[in-house]
Amino acid sequence: ASFVKPVILETNGVYAVNSAGTGNYNVYKIPTKNLKEYFLIENRQFEGFDRTLSVNANNRPLKNAGIAIWHINEAFGNNENMGKRLVAIEEASEKTLGYSFIKKDNNDYRSDPFYSSKVNTEFSSTSMPNNQTYSGEPQPWKITDISASSNVMKFKFTRL
Repeated sequence: ASFVKPVILETNGVYAVNSAGTGNYNVYKIPTKNLKEYFLIENRQFEGFDRTLSVNANNRPLKNAGIAIWHINEAFGNNENMGKRLVAIEEASEKTLGYSFIKKDNNDYRSDPFYSSKVNTEFSSTSMPNNQTYSGEPQPWKITDISASSNVMKFKFTRL
């Protein structure tokens, strides 16, 4: 049994992603050609179990909740190698900072890892961060038009 069964994204459209606090929590999965590598999309709000997300590891407050985009590669057994992680969050703040906050292990916190209309509204093969696989293969889709942070958020999925 699993906590939630991800819905596979294949068709162009506008999708709603609900936080756990709505009682209708959902997650989307975007596969790659590598069956062990994929992206997950979920809505993380500072409510319920996720209340603790309102501060970062350095106990500094996060400004915005929103959509979390996870890069998963089941071929990697753990997260010991920063270039080949089993689970990695695609940090929306990387666009603002110009680098990965997590990879830099930096205490100079200036932005949030979650996507919303206030932080970063696109995730594609040319965005920062991008949807390329760990082998550098750009993915033939993009996520745009990410809504304002709320317990029900929307985004547009487009196959290219």
